[in-house]
Amino acid sequence: MTLLVDRSPIGVYRSKADGSFTYVNQALARMLGYTVDELMTRNLMHDIEVAPAVRAQRTQNIFHNIPSPMETAA
Repeated sequence: MTLLVDRSPIGVYRSKADGSFTYVNQALARMLGYTVDELMTRNLMHDIEVAPAVRAQRTQNIFHNIPSPMETAA
């Protein structure tokens, strides 16, 4: 799976709630004008997102739209 994501032409990342990256692929780094190593030192909330309030709202929306296990079992 990792090889598939590493070679994907689509930018893929994982980050912690504080915005620190735990994974970025080459495509994302290229799209944002960084090397993978450089991007791993950046913070999604402070260095990448232009409007931090927009990211906070998107994050909140994601967590509020996750169905509960009871909803998915039906």
